[in-house]
Amino acid sequence: MGKYLVAIILVLFIVHIEGNTDDDCHTPCVSCKCDDDCPSDNRCNVGSCVAGRCTIKHVTCPPTRCGANGTCSTETGKCMYKPMNPYCCDDGNACTRDSFDQCLGCENIPIAGCCTSDNQCQATANCTTSTCVNNKCVAKPIPGCCTCDGECSDGNICTRNTCDSGRCNSVQIPGCCKTSQECPSNKCQTGHCSDNRCTYTSTGLCCKSDAGCRDLDVCTKDTCNSDGSCSHTPIPGCCVLDSQCPHDDCNIGFCGKDNQCHSRPNPACCTCNDDCNDGRNCTVDVCRNGKCEHSKYECPTYSDCCLARCTGYGSCDQSFIPGCVDDGESEHCDDNNACTYDKYDCLKGCLNIPRSCDDHNRCTTDSCSSVTGCVHTVIPGCCTCDDDCDDHNSCTVDSCTTSGQCIHTPIPGCCQSDNNCYDGNNCTIDTCYRGKCVHAQISGCCTCDSECNDNNLCSDDYCQANKCIHKDNGQCCLYDSDCRTNGDLCDTSTCVNKRCQRRTMDCDDGLPCTNDFCQEGKCKHTCKTCL
Repeated sequence: MGKYLVAIILVLFIVHIEGNTDDDCHTPCVSCKCDDDCPSDNRCNVGSCVAGRCTIKHVTCPPTRCGANGTCSTETGKCMYKPMNPYCCDDGNACTRDSFDQCLGCENIPIAGCCTSDNQCQATANCTTSTCVNNKCVAKPIPGCCTCDGECSDGNICTRNTCDSGRCNSVQIPGCCKTSQECPSNKCQTGHCSDNRCTYTSTGLCCKSDAGCRDLDVCTKDTCNSDGSCSHTPIPGCCVLDSQCPHDDCNIGFCGKDNQCHSRPNPACCTCNDDCNDGRNCTVDVCRNGKCEHSKYECPTYSDCCLARCTGYGSCDQSFIPGCVDDGESEHCDDNNACTYDKYDCLKGCLNIPRSCDDHNRCTTDSCSSVTGCVHTVIPGCCTCDDDCDDHNSCTVDSCTTSGQCIHTPIPGCCQSDNNCYDGNNCTIDTCYRGKCVHAQISGCCTCDSECNDNNLCSDDYCQANKCIHKDNGQCCLYDSDCRTNGDLCDTSTCVNKRCQRRTMDCDDGLPCTNDFCQEGKCKHTCKTCL
């Protein structure tokens, strides 16, 4: 009875083993109580306990943008990808750095400081604008913009120049003058300009009230005396010019709108060019990096042969340099007449000398237009050289006689058409050019297969109808997909050095009691009788 019982148990065990043919039976039908009882052979196979039996699940790699052939790494358990092509991660944005990560897929990292439009650029300094040029922000100065009063000087001592909201404003200083003519005189008083201020001398002839003694100087009290004369008493502390106010190197004195002297401290000793005025007529005074610099005022010259000497800021004397020759024209003296030669003379100033239009050509009539300059009208039928006699006939020798007449002498044996020049070679273009045959080689033309070898193992080269043909011979590859059988997911062939390396998916799990095979790109493992 015991023998029969053992035989029945053995038959049931064999039937149980052979009946487990599902894909999850990766271990030899091991019983379990929890997931820890089901170890896996690598990190891409996850063991779990289901209904008391160990099952193995293979990690499936999800698709990613630009990624193809995602596979699980048995060492890390992470999915690894290859790009579909070298350009598939390009997002079309010049301001991102595009790359492919084998774990993450496409990465488009912004490039610091890069721009694609002016809206992305901001001005970093006053009086500048910022625009996007070649994907970089470039600062440009704003014409006419100012940052301090010193940039607004107009060279007129009788104006007060200020920089307001980036724009220069100029206001006439009341009572300031440059000449005596600017100080009005009448029968009661005579006006004089002294130290840029109007002063008046009473004529003693008339005045009836203080209003009749106004001298237009805000710094005097004008009074009509009992004898009819005017008096102008200075008002203590009053000013009209900055020069009337005390100052030193680091304290700037200036005359305010209230006609009183004021002072502003200068921590760096200067902030703008006005702070650096040294009182000399022939220097250019500049404040640079908080320090005053004084350079010589260079007088403008309108000729390389003139020597200019400064006699005061903006005022110069000029003299001629002995032995100097200046044949160039001066733009300063341009009279807008194309028939004059415009030249600058150091002593006489601008000279406009009539221009000669003689081109010494016997075949032209020469004249001058004030708008276009010299005009040379061709005399019909006249020649000066052989090229003037070209009759466009390649079979004649064209020449010009000393009397200006053309002669056309026929050339013996000259060709007249392309048909006279055929050489029997299909790879040349045969033409008749100026009476001589020319045989030009046709680019890309061939006459035999040996002329078409491109040294590419991936193509068959031959000559057909005088053109080289390079036909793909099917022996080469570019990507792994070129080497795999369409529809066969178990084909893992790869492309190495443009040659296919043939192989199939390896599903051997190293266990003796399983049947290992690949089906639809996945490894299958079924239990088999193992005694």
